[in-house]
Amino acid sequence: MLFDEARWFNDPSATYRAESKPYQLREAYKLGFDVPETLVTNDKAADVPRLLGKKMVIKSVDTVILSEGNSQHFGYTVVADWSDCILTDFRTIPVTCQTLLSPKLDLRVTVIGDRLWCSTVETKEGRIEGDWRLMPKTELIYKEYDLPAEVERRCRTLMRILGLRYGAVDLALSAGRYWFIEINPTGEWGWLDRDGRGISEAIAAELALEVGP
Repeated sequence: MLFDEARWFNDPSATYRAESKPYQLREAYKLGFDVPETLVTNDKAADVPRLLGKKMVIKSVDTVILSEGNSQHFGYTVVADWSDCILTDFRTIPVTCQTLLSPKLDLRVTVIGDRLWCSTVETKEGRIEGDWRLMPKTELIYKEYDLPAEVERRCRTLMRILGLRYGAVDLALSAGRYWFIEINPTGEWGWLDRDGRGISEAIAAELALEVGP
């Protein structure tokens, strides 16, 4: 924040703000994205099954990385029954609960400046239930995918609203609708920069731009 003339990619304060899942979801919804029904709670008595269904998606409110000795633990999205959640120390922290989209086709959209790339994330068996990040990348298949122009426009507009120049947007195609899952302002991109797609070159070009007076 002291280096106000530096060319951040992304600006740290914008990254910090954009990491908030509820904030992301609200802004995406305001832009017209379809957003899964969502409840943020740590109340065991909440009637979550009535709102979201008995089987749902559970994720953190913000990015979670915990250290234990020399090991690090990352908080992934899990598919769970509400009955399993209330048997644990559920009141410790609030979590994000969402309606389960199934079946779905996972889409990873990489946005750099005004440029955009989209890939499907699949396996040889087809579509994935739950969080594809829990699977080894060697078992995943990525295919080029053309998004509708309106969905591309919303992705770019969301980036501007969040003050980001780089973002990894996760969408899910389910029941003929493009659902917004989340945007990660620090998401990995190297594994998608295959066959000269130009992602690394686009990042270098962004950083090489001169800062105006």
